[in-house]
Formats: sequence, C-alpha cells, structure tokens
Amino acid sequence: MRWRATVICIFVLLLTCLSFGAVKEYGNDIKYPVQAAFSLVASNKDVDKGHVLDRIEALAEQEHIQIYRPYLDHTGKEATYLFGTNGKKTVYSSNRKELLTNDLSGMYYTTRSLPSSFETAMTERGLTYKGADLPWYLLPYYFLFTNLRSLAIWTLFFVFALLLFAVKLMYAKKSMILRSLGLFEHYSRKELLQDLLLMGASFAVSILLFILYQGSISNVFVKSFTLLILTNAVILLLLMLAVHALFFINIRSLKALAILKNKQATPLVLFVWLVGICLSSVIFGLSLHKSLETIGKSANDIQVLGKWDKAKDFAEITWLDTLSTHTDDNHQIDSDYFKEENQRYQHFLLSFSDNDVIYSALSSLNETNLQSAPDDFKKELKTNGVDPRIASKVRYVNQGFMLKNKDIFPNNDYGRPAADAVGVIYISKHMMGDADSILNIVNYEWFQYSSLKANQLVVQEVPDGQKSFLFNHKQDQQDIFAQQEEVNTILVQLNFSFMTEPSLLTKFGEMAQKSIYRQALIRDRLTQAGLTNFSSLTNVSNHLILERHKILSQLIGSVIALTVLAIAQCFIIYEYIVSLMKQKAKKISVWFLMGQKSLVLIGRLLLPLALCLFLAIGMMGILTGNRLMVLGIGLLYLGEIVCMSFFAYQAILKHRIQIIKGDFDIL
Repeated sequence: MRWRATVICIFVLLLTCLSFGAVKEYGNDIKYPVQAAFSLVASNKDVDKGHVLDRIEALAEQEHIQIYRPYLDHTGKEATYLFGTNGKKTVYSSNRKELLTNDLSGMYYTTRSLPSSFETAMTERGLTYKGADLPWYLLPYYFLFTNLRSLAIWTLFFVFALLLFAVKLMYAKKSMILRSLGLFEHYSRKELLQDLLLMGASFAVSILLFILYQGSISNVFVKSFTLLILTNAVILLLLMLAVHALFFINIRSLKALAILKNKQATPLVLFVWLVGICLSSVIFGLSLHKSLETIGKSANDIQVLGKWDKAKDFAEITWLDTLSTHTDDNHQIDSDYFKEENQRYQHFLLSFSDNDVIYSALSSLNETNLQSAPDDFKKELKTNGVDPRIASKVRYVNQGFMLKNKDIFPNNDYGRPAADAVGVIYISKHMMGDADSILNIVNYEWFQYSSLKANQLVVQEVPDGQKSFLFNHKQDQQDIFAQQEEVNTILVQLNFSFMTEPSLLTKFGEMAQKSIYRQALIRDRLTQAGLTNFSSLTNVSNHLILERHKILSQLIGSVIALTVLAIAQCFIIYEYIVSLMKQKAKKISVWFLMGQKSLVLIGRLLLPLALCLFLAIGMMGILTGNRLMVLGIGLLYLGEIVCMSFFAYQAILKHRIQIIKGDFDIL
C-alpha cells in the first residue's frame, strides 16, 4: 500500500500544480472572476447615463451578482467600477462621478449570465446590447490538447499507468498466495477501493485549498479548477481500472508453478509492458523536444520584450463596431455617418505628436492575403504592376515608428530625406531595382483615387542588412514574438498631416484602429475627437509580458513534469529488467558456479527491451529531427540498461547460493 500511495500522491500533486498553473493563465486573460460579458453601444448621445447605470446597479443587487466595468480615470489609466457591492468595501473603484465622465459604450463583465429582461431594458433605452458566456468550461480542452504542457501531461498519465503496474507486480507472489487461499478477489477489490479513495481524498484536499486561496466557493476560477481536477480524476480513474484489470488477468492467468519459477507476468503482459515503455519513451522525447524549442524561443522573447520597453507607456484601443448600427433598410451604411466617423478618426490621429503614436501595418497586398483572392483581382493587380512577392516586404509606418527604431537600432543608417514630403520610402540597396514595382504597390493601395501619387514620396536607399522592430501587436499570440524583427523591410513612412484630401479620409479609420498611443493622452484626445466607440485599453508591453509569463509557466510545468517522468521512466525500465533477471537468476547462478559466462544469456534476455527502445529512439528522430537530443536520450537508455543489468547481475552473484536454494526475494 505504501508504494501505491506514494505513486498516487505524487501524480495527484503534479496534476494539481499543473492545473493551478492553467487556471492562473486563464486569470491573466480574464482579469475578473466572471462567467459572462456583455457590450453596450450608445447609438446616439441622448441616452441618460445616470438612468442606465442605476438600472445596471439595480440588476446587480436584484440578481445578487457583481458587474465589472473597466473605464479610463482622470489620469488616463484604466480603472474598474464594480456594481453590486451592496455597500461593502472593495478594491475596485466606487467613484460614480468619474464613471459618468466616460461613455456608456464598452464591455461589462458579470459573475454569471444575465436574464433576457436586461437586454430588453437596455434596448428600450436606445442601447445596442450583445452578451455571451465566457468559455471557461473549455479550459480542460486547452489544458490537455493545445499548449506546451499538453504532451507532458499525457506522458504523465501514461507513465502513471506503467508505474502503478510496475509497483503492483512487485507483489505478484503475495497475490498468488492470496489466490491459492481464495482471497485474491476480495483483496483485489479492497486494493482498488483504497486507491480510488486515496485519489479522491487527495484531489478533494487540493480543491479545498484552492477555495481557501480564492476566498470564494463559487467564482469562475474555482469552477474552472474544479472542472480540471475532475477531468484529471476521471482519466486517472480509467487508468487505475485498466491497470487493475490487467494485473487481475495476469494473476488469474499465471500458473502456481510459474511463481515458483519466479515468473511475475505472462508473456502477453510483458508484451503490453514493452509497448507501454516504447510509447511513453516516444511521448517523453516529443515533450522534451518541444520544451527545448521553447527554452530557445524564450531567450529571444526576453530580447523582444526589452525592445518593447521603448513603448512601455503605449496602449492599444479596443474599438467597437458602430457602423452596423447605422445602416438603412437595404443594409447600406449611412454615408453621412461614415464620413463623420472618419473625420473624428482623422481629428483623433492628427491630435497626437510624432512621438505619441506608432503606426505599423503590413501591406494588404502580400502573398498570404492574396492566396484566396479571385483571379480577376489578381489580374488587375498584375495590370497595375503590383507584385505580391514584393508587397510582402512592404510595411506602412509613421514618423513615430521611425523615431523608435532609430532609438532601438542606433547604428541603422536612414540617410537624410526631406522632412516636408508626403512620405519617405526606405529601400535596401539590393532592392533598388524594384523601386518602380514598390511605387506601383503604394499607388494602388493608398493613392489610387487621390491627386497625391507615390512618386511624390522620397525614395531613400538604405544599407543592406538593417533590422526593423515592427511593433507588431495585431497577430495571433503565438506569432507575436516570432514576428517582431525583420531584415531589409521596405518601410513606407507616411506623413499623416499631408493626407488631408477627402479621398484619403477613409484611411484614417483604418490607421487609427491599427495604431498604438501614449496611454496618458488617450482619454482626452478621444473626448476632443468625439469618439465613443471603444471598450478598453491594453498596455501592449504589459500584455506581452503576461504572454511571456504564460509561456514560462507552461515551460516550468513541463520541466517539472519531465523531470519526474524521467525518474519514473527509469524506475519502470528498472522493474522490467529486474523482473526478467529474476526469471533467469537461478540459471545465471548455476552457470557462474560452473565457470560459464552469462553475458549471452543476459543479452538474449534484454534483446526485446533494447529493440523496443531502439524503435522508440528511431521514431523520436523521425518526428523531431533533433539528432543531438535523440542521441542523448539513446545514451541515457543505454547507460540505464547497462547499469541496471550490471547491478542485478552483481546481486545475483553475491547471493547465488540463496538463489539456488530458491530464495529470490533478496533481489
């Protein structure tokens, strides 16, 4: 019981720690302990803010829920107002006057789903309402299948089954004695019940400790953690049942004479054991390969974050879609509203100095975007001299982007182009032959319907090999770190103040939504421009730091799991070798006394294991392509087989007299 309890407790502890890490990462993405969210959009300015906020407060108290509303305080920083406190003290803001200075439009987060009557109440007040539950219940799926830890977790489950089986085989002789006395079935059920109760009690303690840590019994983080623990418990339960059934079949199938000959398992069970060792070795290798890749990537991420420090006080605005609420019966956008909205964007963007806004966007005519484009459109681009291959290297930026890059890469040479031009196109020396094609791309994408033309931009040749930091914050999270630096990028610096033609007005909405701004200035500039269609701000640098912490958390979890798995793997292989050596211990002892060497006998005995591990190593090599890692794992397994065989052989020689007399327990 002691060995089984140790194995179960260690694996329960590991799974609890990994589950805690997963919930903590979920908490980084969702700042509040909530299960649902809704957005409000004020379609006109006649909505009474006070009445709406009173209705939200009344709903929170009536439904006994909390509603979190992020907003910008008077310093321009993001704060959170909490509805439903019922007069209790809270770490969140309760400054109603400051909340009233913000627009009603934006995101609201609730501790559970809202009744349909609330949507009706908001709609009657002239607001557009959209609500949905947050998918916290999908956390087990992300935990088991989508992140860095997933492979390590499945290896953990697999090795748990093998380890538990190896421990049970240590008591095969005792089980055979109980079988001969007619007590094996009762004893087997008792063992299974003990294991299940121990696992259940261990997981229950972990849930209780997490509830105490959270200070709540029903918030979304407790529910997520409990769901993860229950998922892990179900998987362990199935594995325990499978191991118990396999061991039960093994003992039932063995003949009493086999135990006297020191055979602990049938050939079928030994084969299943070998297959398990092979599969767990492959999964272990894949997990190790992924972890090593992440370690290398994390070093690059640290450098990336160091460069983001140049924009540590810049924030991205989460904009709301208001155009869909200004359409006619034919679903056509109100042209007057569209024009007014873009004028507001223009006013907003031009109110920032060069140092206070960073704009960076890849050309929309790049190869990736055009893969699924219609053939007629591709022909049109070709007619206009647009080459998607070159467009993939074109990036539109502003003066703020260039100033930050000059600060990050002080050795870069950008020449001395005229400052009073519509813009500057920086082209690497080796690409100057493509200058005409680049001008065609800029013309088609920006100045097709304008009196301004690309040839009015200054073309500046720059040395080959210059790096650009892209200030990329719009890609998928897994790509953000990988796509921050680029060499020989074609930079098209646009001077916004020259782009005042009505034909270019629609560009300002696009540029405003892709730019990042100095956070302290955003609130005042939004108010001045009359823009209300935003929900929140995200400090980009802090956001990326959280992403890095998430990766490091997954990496640490993987390393801990892999360390335990490596030890467990060694124990499983050791038990397999000892089990085989016990079967031939008497023969080896007799051969030694007769002066014959037993190396050939031991070699034949361990040949299936060696072939199994050789197959696993070959599969690792094919799946990972990492020869150095595969060689290291191969040497580790070879060393373990040699060492374990040597120690077992020495133990047999040391106690050969007792073994010949039939005492095998000394091994």
